[in-house]
Amino acid sequence: MQVLGREAELAALAALLDDPEPGAALVLTGGPGIGKTTLWRAGIAAAQQRGHRVLSAQATDAVAQLSFAALTDLCHDTDDAALADMPAPQRAALAVALLRAAPTATPPEPRAIALGFTALIRTLAAEQPVVIAIDDLQWLDDASAAAIAHAAGRVTDAPVRFLLARRPGDPTAVERSLHRLDRREVGPLSLVATRRLLAERLDLTLSRHHIRRIVETTVGNPLFALEIGRALGDRVDLPLPHALEDMLGTRIAELPDRVRRVLLAVALGPDLSPSELVGIADAVDDALAAGLIVIDRDRVRASHPLLAEAAKQRSRSGERRAVHRALAAVVAGAELLAGLGHEVSQRDPDWGNIGNNITARFLGGVAETVREVPHPERLESRTRGFGRLGGILPRGLYENARGKGRAADATRVNAIFDDFDVLLMPVMGGTALPVRRWEGKGALQTVLGMSRFYPYCVPW
Repeated sequence: MQVLGREAELAALAALLDDPEPGAALVLTGGPGIGKTTLWRAGIAAAQQRGHRVLSAQATDAVAQLSFAALTDLCHDTDDAALADMPAPQRAALAVALLRAAPTATPPEPRAIALGFTALIRTLAAEQPVVIAIDDLQWLDDASAAAIAHAAGRVTDAPVRFLLARRPGDPTAVERSLHRLDRREVGPLSLVATRRLLAERLDLTLSRHHIRRIVETTVGNPLFALEIGRALGDRVDLPLPHALEDMLGTRIAELPDRVRRVLLAVALGPDLSPSELVGIADAVDDALAAGLIVIDRDRVRASHPLLAEAAKQRSRSGERRAVHRALAAVVAGAELLAGLGHEVSQRDPDWGNIGNNITARFLGGVAETVREVPHPERLESRTRGFGRLGGILPRGLYENARGKGRAADATRVNAIFDDFDVLLMPVMGGTALPVRRWEGKGALQTVLGMSRFYPYCVPW
């Protein structure tokens, strides 16, 4: 993605990566939505293009109370071989902190974890230059902050650089441990850059007068400028809102329920994998296409923390409870089994078009039943509708779905048990609609609408 209007910040990123001396660090500061994360990601991309190894983490307020959450993210792509040469106490302590080994009766010493992480950074830096990149540093959990600060103060002679981003405030413990620190405040976007941003992202061309109004109202904040651009569309006479923070909430409220559930799940469960998220909400692709979420390695995040916060604020208590229950079913169950010593892994099986045979068996079976009941005219209208749909099916298609099709489907879906003993999945793919929402719908509308709520257990 092209970064607009940030030439000075991009130059600072280049200077960080091209600095021949070790221990350089750059901290990007600024308010929410000003563009820190965009620059942070641009820095990561530039570092990777230069052949640097990047250890990255995006801290969130949702996991700020979880010990070593950020440290685990930083070490996500490092294999156990990188831990092999460090002293055994450090290796054991770090493995427990990173959830790669079961905890013992005695918790690992924080000092041993910090020393182990420092040793790991030195090992990686001996192979290629390392960039430690942390976004939203203000939400870094205390345990991770202590370990990272310890390492930062002790790898000043190694090719290790730090790329940090945070909101305004007092320097963090990590910053205080850095010796060669360049702090850059990310300021407002210019009028010209805002015009280009709206044109390139939204294909929106506005007069200079309207661009100036947007810049003045948003104080040059690109995230809010984009939200105003989305609200304006072709209605250039639309009054600009006074409460910018409410704009994100309005956008969330206007989303379809299925897409809003995706964003709410990501907000309440910030470490979800794509397969876990699909088990909780079924409109992941729609949320991705709308730019609401991004997939970072094997984790799904809101494209901006303010979107996650708006999703939580605009959700009803019942919606949050439902998502929390789904999160507990999908995530907590797997974590419990893993903690008991079971090997737990994720799978996204390809079951092909089994829905074709399932639908044929369902409709054909209803049609048979309707023909057999004494007074079919007394059946509920949608049941009669299902019967009519089943009656249209060619008899051979129905018989094949009941016979060979059922056997083939069973072989296909049960092949997963060649590798696994237990399969965990949610019963429903979303919060069930109230009964009244189904009133007045025809048979076809009902069966299509219901299918998205139970896509997982149908094969069995």
